[in-house]
Amino acid sequence: MGEQFDSPFFLNANMHTSGSASIDPPTHLSAVKTRDVQSSGSISAQHNYLFALQLASVNSEKSLAIALRKMQRLAPHIFQGSPILNMEVADIDQHTYYRLKFGGYKYLKNAKADCEAIKRQGIDCWVSSYTDNRVNF
Repeated sequence: MGEQFDSPFFLNANMHTSGSASIDPPTHLSAVKTRDVQSSGSISAQHNYLFALQLASVNSEKSLAIALRKMQRLAPHIFQGSPILNMEVADIDQHTYYRLKFGGYKYLKNAKADCEAIKRQGIDCWVSSYTDNRVNF
């Protein structure tokens, strides 16, 4: 009966619902240029993650840190412990976006399940590709 999830961040599916914040819309991959970001807290470990949950996309690193703090206040149990937090920098149409990526998933179905649970906590979520640029705000 018990299905194994590939992320330690699988959330209880019985969480309440509320509104959600906006993130930048999906863009065709050929129009998006992402940059490697060096992070001071980078952990070099082998992983097989394909997916992550994009929780925010803003126009500066400072705004990303502020958005994370707001999400932590809104749903602190989601961010307990040491969750995997990565940042992707994307250049789209002469604009730079800083995207907060949460978790690491091998399987799309598990990423989607966690994303739906996070949405029920009032945090917008989008299943995205995994980015290995660890950040510590």
